[in-house]
Amino acid sequence: MRCIDINAPQGFVYRWLCQLTVAPYSIDWLDHPGRRSPRTLTLDAERLTIGQPFLIFAIDSFVSGKSISGRSRPQFIPVYGDIAVSYEALPRSPKTTRLQATACLSRRTPALTRTFLALGDKIMAGRQLKNLKALAEQSSSS
Repeated sequence: MRCIDINAPQGFVYRWLCQLTVAPYSIDWLDHPGRRSPRTLTLDAERLTIGQPFLIFAIDSFVSGKSISGRSRPQFIPVYGDIAVSYEALPRSPKTTRLQATACLSRRTPALTRTFLALGDKIMAGRQLKNLKALAEQSSSS
């Protein structure tokens, strides 16, 4: 589980969370080659649907304004394994939100794969949460 506190209301944080259906917001040169994750909100990105692509996942549930959960899309299971992920924007006060990201791996995921995924998660998810924090704080102060 990874968490970051953001100086922005829950609605701003959730809206930026929905941007993960558009781009990864982690290390673009590595996981979004030749493109940069948008620095402005994409029109209608918050209109989520079950089955919609969300990073390497497909959305399997969401609570509008609060959380998004998904499972690995079939084409990514051979590489990363079967992963369930959940992102939740939790209000701490009217002006601050904790963004919490949780990933659960299948028990069948080999130990070596788990090790590489943990290292990748530490780097990529950490950067992703920091980027979302900066963008949400910037947009809420505008």
